[in-house]
Amino acid sequence: MLKFAYFPGCSAESSAVEYDMSTRAVCKKLGIELVDIPFNCCGTHIVEEYNECSWLALNARNLALAEEMGLDIVTICSSCFFNMKKANAMIRNSEEVRERVNEILSSINKKYEGKVEAKHILGVLVDDYGVDGIIRKVEKLIEVKASPYYGCLILRPEEIVQFDNAEAPEKMENLLESIGCEIKENPFKADCCGAPIMLIDKNSHLKMVRKILDGASGADCIVTVCPLCHYALDVGQAVMGYEPKIPVLHVTQIVGLALGISADELGLNKNITPTQPLLRKIEQA
Repeated sequence: MLKFAYFPGCSAESSAVEYDMSTRAVCKKLGIELVDIPFNCCGTHIVEEYNECSWLALNARNLALAEEMGLDIVTICSSCFFNMKKANAMIRNSEEVRERVNEILSSINKKYEGKVEAKHILGVLVDDYGVDGIIRKVEKLIEVKASPYYGCLILRPEEIVQFDNAEAPEKMENLLESIGCEIKENPFKADCCGAPIMLIDKNSHLKMVRKILDGASGADCIVTVCPLCHYALDVGQAVMGYEPKIPVLHVTQIVGLALGISADELGLNKNITPTQPLLRKIEQA
């Protein structure tokens, strides 16, 4: 049985609680064990720019908690995934960095030796559990047009995240097709949604969001793998009065529907853009 230390990230406790709900429900259904850790924020890019050493230590503490349990660590947040992957590489590749970080960790009686792999839930579902295994668990085919949207940090820089082809990713497409979806290709599926600038340049952010939404035109839903991207596309539609509305689902929400998990358990009533039209179409298929 697959077992991981679980690092949901800060958004999972606020704006993306439904992502956490659906991830736990899907993993339970598939028999993937998630072990909660008393995680701290990964620091995102803000802390790194302010103090790289503190940023490294924040990520190293989370990795050290997983290492103590002898487990790899999985997150549902692309930003957390990127930050852990980058910090892990820096710690592994430099004895000087590793010693500096462990000197900080020693103040809380922790040490990190670089033995943990950081994973994203999409990678766990596709690469570790496997598409064939998911197919065997499908209770209802989701026969809708789904438009995958990856965003930035799960794909780039390729040499750090080593997740998929940054310009032509396929993991989400393979997963969605395995549960019955027809893929509606979005030419902007790997473009930035502008979430990091939403508070300092709202107009530019919304232009970036509109481009991605327009790219998904004709789809029954957009499927995301990042809580910030989900927030930008889901809430962005309400902010700009975008029509026609396109439901935006976390990848674990749509997989959960295929596994026979209820919409309520997947938190589909918590999405901002109404999901009821999509759910009706799935039921009628």
